[in-house]
Amino acid sequence: PTPSVAEVSREIAARLEKLLAGETSGVVRCAMEGREGPEYAFNRPLLHEVLDRPEYAEAKVVAAMLFLTPGRHAGPGGDVATILAEAAQHHPGQEVQMTDLPSSDPRLIDLLARRFESVR
Repeated sequence: PTPSVAEVSREIAARLEKLLAGETSGVVRCAMEGREGPEYAFNRPLLHEVLDRPEYAEAKVVAAMLFLTPGRHAGPGGDVATILAEAAQHHPGQEVQMTDLPSSDPRLIDLLARRFESVR
């Protein structure tokens, strides 16, 4: 984890919250995992910490994935799916859905190509 990556995800969460205003009770930026110690506090809260909050015990929650492609953390059987499954065991009234990964959108390649060209 790095502060700059955490800041980007905070910005995305803030923009998403504006886009969804009135359609959701809020957007919480969180990280899948983190290191111990005050020097890593920038990466909090963690996903499992958010899912354990009392206000989400009986809630519908959407885990919006920012991993670009599937792998050890994202996708079927990944770390995020494991965290969500563990939360479901602790909070049977909680309904969590995970979004598709950004790479599942065919428009991503064109967007990345345009961004690349704009900085060349």
